[in-house]
Amino acid sequence: MASSSLLRATVGLWRSAGGAGAPTGLLGVLGVGGARSLSASITATSEVEQAIAKKLAEGMKGAKTITVKDTSGGCGAFYTIEVTADEFKGHSIVKQHQLVHVILKEEMADWHGCNLATRVPPS
Repeated sequence: MASSSLLRATVGLWRSAGGAGAPTGLLGVLGVGGARSLSASITATSEVEQAIAKKLAEGMKGAKTITVKDTSGGCGAFYTIEVTADEFKGHSIVKQHQLVHVILKEEMADWHGCNLATRVPPS
């Protein structure tokens, strides 16, 4: 893939706290939501990869980097996803992965698989 087609963008997002859009379930338990701005560095090539990355950035206000790559040869059946986010701090790898799965539940229903790596940003 040509590097010129690689999207490297900084996404600035703002969400208001509370109200109908407030997260519940695992997202609420892990502290996702509330009034915070974020700036996540997103690496994604295709429109589908970009949409997946944007959904993660919107769901995780403390995301620092998000990388999404279709590793299925372009058919969209398998993705490699790497996320570095403040929300992961103090949580086991299982809980970190659960957070990503909750955010991408609809998309993942159509995938064959996903290679997921989650990280806590350095202090």
